[in-house]
Amino acid sequence: MEIFFPQKLPYKGPGAYKISVCIPALLITSLNAYQLHTKHHSEASHRSESDDDSTPEYPYQNIRTRRFFWGDGDKTLFWNDRVNKHKISS
Repeated sequence: MEIFFPQKLPYKGPGAYKISVCIPALLITSLNAYQLHTKHHSEASHRSESDDDSTPEYPYQNIRTRRFFWGDGDKTLFWNDRVNKHKISS
């Protein structure tokens, strides 16, 4: 019978830790992120279909002190027509 002393214990390396802890944790968090992503996009599609324009006009919205040098000069660089609302006050 062979006795293992602490200096002679076989070292398994980080492989056992990766397989038993990290990979299942990554799979669980990936599944959760996918479910949240699909839920968000299903709700966002319903919001974009109802174009009731019920967003209020705030005095600090779309303040332009000078024109942008790209495009039509009124929309920001990362403007998204589906999300951003542009109300021109008279």
